[in-house]
Amino acid sequence: MSLWPNPSTLPIDRFNLTPLAATPAGAANNEQVLILTPLKDAAPWLDEYFHNLEQLAYPPNLISLAFLVSDSTDGTLAKLEALATKYARGPKSKRFKRITILEKDFAFDLKSEARHGFEGQPVRRAFIARARNWLVTQALRPEHSWVLWLDVDVVRYDPAIVGDLMSIDKDIVVPNTIWHQPDSWSFG
Repeated sequence: MSLWPNPSTLPIDRFNLTPLAATPAGAANNEQVLILTPLKDAAPWLDEYFHNLEQLAYPPNLISLAFLVSDSTDGTLAKLEALATKYARGPKSKRFKRITILEKDFAFDLKSEARHGFEGQPVRRAFIARARNWLVTQALRPEHSWVLWLDVDVVRYDPAIVGDLMSIDKDIVVPNTIWHQPDSWSFG
């Protein structure tokens, strides 16, 4: 006799993750990737962000996108919804598996000059950590083998980045990034 009621009536999810793999040959093995991007006042970068995603060498049907929009005042949410709709209705060969848009405001308003200054970094980093925690916990699903955090203002990366990061065959990989000066491509 079981102490549990009929399992089909319980609100229990059960997943066997044992067969789920994360291998260096992700695309060949149909491994799904979740690309996570937190957004705050990101409307100016969204067109280029989606254009860059469209260039990825990884099959779009194996890529899910998830966004957390918070504390935005520049129309980020409306623009994101329009672009998500456009890509969801595009040619089947270019459609992403899933696009998830989440909203969560944190009442975060750090002025631009303080945001990039040394003094503003602890508050800014704490806000980013909270946003990322909300995003990953709401978007990660049992079918995802890989997670890629991608900032909306990263304007250039190799279209093979997903496969390149997988090929390193490590649980966590942090790519090098180069900051360029505004209004020029001087690096420093």
